[in-house]
Amino acid sequence: MWHRDLEGMWTFYATTPGPQSCSRYFSSATPVDPVQCDITSTWIAPWSLLISIEGVLDWRVDIKTTTATRLMSVLGSRLPTAAWTSRRTLAMMSRIVGPMLGVGKVRLTGNLPNGQEFRIAPKRVWAVADSTAVVHGEDLGPVGPHPVQGNLADFQLPQLGICVVAQGRFEPFDIARHRDGDRLDLSG
Repeated sequence: MWHRDLEGMWTFYATTPGPQSCSRYFSSATPVDPVQCDITSTWIAPWSLLISIEGVLDWRVDIKTTTATRLMSVLGSRLPTAAWTSRRTLAMMSRIVGPMLGVGKVRLTGNLPNGQEFRIAPKRVWAVADSTAVVHGEDLGPVGPHPVQGNLADFQLPQLGICVVAQGRFEPFDIARHRDGDRLDLSG
């Protein structure tokens, strides 16, 4: 689970240690240490999911299909692996996916904050119909686009909520070429 506060500071929560979770790829984007904790998710209805981190987060997400998400899901489930692993194909699809889903810019390939390359192949997509979230006792308010679309290096965060089942390919960490967030000086 990722959280960006009002000042734009990221915190990455995971059930595994930072070097084995998203922080391996994103930690240089924040001075906040990754948080290892229990994260629970429970489907309370076919289209409603609860996600919780005790003492930190209570989040309900209701999803739905739209014409665009159904089309993207059909496309994602039928494209051959060669297309999903091609940088060129993913770059071309990136220009189409964001506007088609109405979620702003989307990058399906590029580099992450710690320098590794990523490739994302969305297989199934749904729109967020409604959501409520309370973080550290504070209600985050109604669902809606953030005034500024977020990004972590080339990784563009959707401007509106989507739920995606995807296949991700991430370049293995190479200490000679990639930044290690645990050893970075973020003061400059």
